[in-house]
Amino acid sequence: LSTQLFKSSVLTYGTKHQQMKKIILTVTLTVTFYAASFAGLNSADKKLLSELSSALQSSRQAHWSSTSEYQRAAFDFNGKEVFAFYNATDNDLIGFSSHISENDLPPEGLVNLKKKFSGWAVEDATMFIDAKGGINYFAQVTKNKNSIALRVNANGKVSIYNKM
Repeated sequence: LSTQLFKSSVLTYGTKHQQMKKIILTVTLTVTFYAASFAGLNSADKKLLSELSSALQSSRQAHWSSTSEYQRAAFDFNGKEVFAFYNATDNDLIGFSSHISENDLPPEGLVNLKKKFSGWAVEDATMFIDAKGGINYFAQVTKNKNSIALRVNANGKVSIYNKM
């Protein structure tokens, strides 16, 4: 599944920058298929999930696309483009994704990322809210011709998710 999502993401976008965004998005989707449930969700996370669900339902300009694995709706939420993902077979919500700036990563995580990956440039960052309201952050960093997808959690832990 993750290989199919990765290959489709590379083939569907033309520019390198767009490919990076699509790769980060693919990484976040893959995590949702395989990640365990998150414990200790706070009410703000659940509120955001509820607000995103409501925004999608009331959106008259959602743009839908699909693959054999998922359906995706692009819509506007507070002036930002957000993507909703649904399982293609049973239409269950997978989660919501939005591109964010490097500075929108969790502060402690950004500090740790800069220390651990000194000299690497953050090319893209994504926030993903899963169907249970758990929030995950991902960043793509590059140095020379190397590129790595990182997972950044709210507590500041930075880990390599995928070397590209």
